Amino acid sequence: MSTSDDPSREIVKTGESPSTTKPISEILARGTDASPPLPVDESAAALEQRLQKETDGRQEDKFYAIAIGTVLLDMAMFQHLSVIGTVCIFVLEIIILLGLAKRLGSEHVTILLDYLFYQLCKWIGLGKS
Repeated sequence: MSTSDDPSREIVKTGESPSTTKPISEILARGTDASPPLPVDESAAALEQRLQKETDGRQEDKFYAIAIGTVLLDMAMFQHLSVIGTVCIFVLEIIILLGLAKRLGSEHVTILLDYLFYQLCKWIGLGKS
């Protein structure tokens, strides 16, 4: 039995596994020379990109619908509130809309609301600048 050509005995004798004989650079270099993508891969990537654009558009539409609904409710409520109540509700709405814009992924709206919230805090005296 000691003369058999069993590969498992060879691994035990040498202490190396067959998969570690190639350096990592050869394995990684082979990945860069892979065959070009198939037409199916390209169409799948195009469909995935279209789906992402559609999803982003719907998220922005949701945000704008909520923001417009908030403005309409403000128009109805602010005439019946005092100035302090109006300012408090406005600050809370800015904070809520900022969080909603971040959650829905509206970057340009998030930047605008961040700036508006910063200026409001600076005007009130909460910001240190």
